[in-house]
Amino acid sequence: MLLGIPYTATNQNHTLSIRLEDEDGQRIPLRSSADQERRNEDQPAGQDQPGLNAQFNVGRPATIQPGDAQILPFAVNLDQLRFDAPGAYSFVIDIDDVEVKRLIFRVMLPVSMLRAAG
Repeated sequence: MLLGIPYTATNQNHTLSIRLEDEDGQRIPLRSSADQERRNEDQPAGQDQPGLNAQFNVGRPATIQPGDAQILPFAVNLDQLRFDAPGAYSFVIDIDDVEVKRLIFRVMLPVSMLRAAG
């Protein structure tokens, strides 16, 4: 993913959050259950959010002009991500607790499973 950081948002701390939701808005964990358990041990109660979070701060080089954006690339691996049911899902991307993008997609049964059921 590429983030465009506005000139006025450089030299500041920001939080990037990515979460996965089903079509009812229920959050789906992006970590394995073992990873989630380790994370829960380090977090105070009530702060468990099954998503990914990152902190970033983009500098402002001397050559950047007012109004220019800085491009910040992020790569995310979602190893062993499974969908238990077909339906609509969304990756929701927040920066500083403000939703900036919702990527909606649909999970379907493989054609071979549809033929066997019909």
